[in-house]
Amino acid sequence: MGIGRKVKLFTDFSRQDFYSGESFRRIPVSIFYPTMAEGTSHYEDLYAPQTELLVKIYGEGKKDRIQHLKQLETSFLNDAAPDLSQPRPVIVFSHGLEADRDFYLFLIEPLVREGYVVATTGHLYDTDVTLLPTGETVPMKPGLLAESSFDERTSQIEARSKDMMFVLDQLAALNETDEWNNLLDLNRIALAGHSLGGMTVLKSMVHPLAKAGVLLDAALAYLDAEPTPGSGASLNKPILNFRRGDVSYGDRLRRRVEQAKDKSPEKFREILLKEHASALADEAAVRALYHYAGGDCRQYIYMDRTVHMTFCDWFWLVSDKQDKRNLPIEEAHRSIVQVVSSFYREYLLEQGTPYSDLICSAQTLGIHTEVIAPE
Repeated sequence: MGIGRKVKLFTDFSRQDFYSGESFRRIPVSIFYPTMAEGTSHYEDLYAPQTELLVKIYGEGKKDRIQHLKQLETSFLNDAAPDLSQPRPVIVFSHGLEADRDFYLFLIEPLVREGYVVATTGHLYDTDVTLLPTGETVPMKPGLLAESSFDERTSQIEARSKDMMFVLDQLAALNETDEWNNLLDLNRIALAGHSLGGMTVLKSMVHPLAKAGVLLDAALAYLDAEPTPGSGASLNKPILNFRRGDVSYGDRLRRRVEQAKDKSPEKFREILLKEHASALADEAAVRALYHYAGGDCRQYIYMDRTVHMTFCDWFWLVSDKQDKRNLPIEEAHRSIVQVVSSFYREYLLEQGTPYSDLICSAQTLGIHTEVIAPE
């Protein structure tokens, strides 16, 4: 079985574009699916026919990296005919801030090999460069990375969630076309997202089609869930909160001390106080998520020797930036795929308890359950 990919452009005429002010909102989507076609492609084919965009975005003029980017092989085949022999469970994905919607092939391709359809939601003006099916290239909104206040980011998450839920709303209509012909199993749909995309997933879990969600090192600092401890869960759906290794208060402070040790006393104090406040806020956000999602503590996990960008294709593309102190990216990606796949099999497909069984012995993978600190 091979992996096909088609690109669609949805348009939501019911709302104004949050980023550009246009009277409508365009939402590019890549759909990855099983196909009977076999073959390979290159990572740059995600940007076909403008394949030069990959080097433009990630090359930074470095000869060795450019050569690596141009040679990087993948498994998807653009516009291959879908295998329509049976309905397939669906994963709808939301990318992190600045990342391309398909910047997660390390996870997408194995899920498709297992029989899923994966639809990646593009948040226009929220990506370094977006290539639309029309051939138009759309840059990121200027200044978006610098807009980091709580209110600004939560408004952005709200807009992204509307994108994701609009995509969910379009699946039934897609199913009725000859192209897809009931390939999408609308009773088995889950969500996944990285960083700000994780928060997009959390906001979108209220959609009736969403049965489970995976948060890959989500930007929990922007959690705006309201419930208080003891008030009961507001979201009664399984959520996996999968985070990088240095999530504890002590780990974060030790890391900042090491990074700031050569700074002036005033700057050193400023950096540590900022990290102290951020770490406390992060712990509070995890507690809020736990009460909001009403999950099992085994669904709050972290993996040793990983960083935020471990949960995407970044170190696969720019291997020269991989820190040797971190887990080799191939090993980390294998473990992430194993955990996410087992979670979906247990909580979406209802195929026994593969996730629960894995977590009971997951320390061999460097994966641990996260302690939910009391109030």
